[in-house]
Amino acid sequence: MESLGLAFVAIERSAMVSVETESRLAGHAILRKAFRYFGPQGLNLGVSEESERSLRFEDSTGFVSITLELQEKSRRTQVRAVGREYGAQMRAFISAL
Repeated sequence: MESLGLAFVAIERSAMVSVETESRLAGHAILRKAFRYFGPQGLNLGVSEESERSLRFEDSTGFVSITLELQEKSRRTQVRAVGREYGAQMRAFISAL
């Protein structure tokens, strides 16, 4: 019975998580916050990709990808965080925006 419990934890841990929200903050401000939260000053994940609308952080454990999309009608920024192994941290980051 214990091996089933351990297998379930392993499957749950490897699942990808996706979290979204809309923010009134400008895109560059959101990416700056993401860099502070997930990068060297925060969770110490390395930046593996960077553009005007996205950042991807990763380490040997998992990854976090932050993607932005401007909603022109509402003048808000849609923020999507997708990752593996950092679900709780992604939810906390998104909640703080």
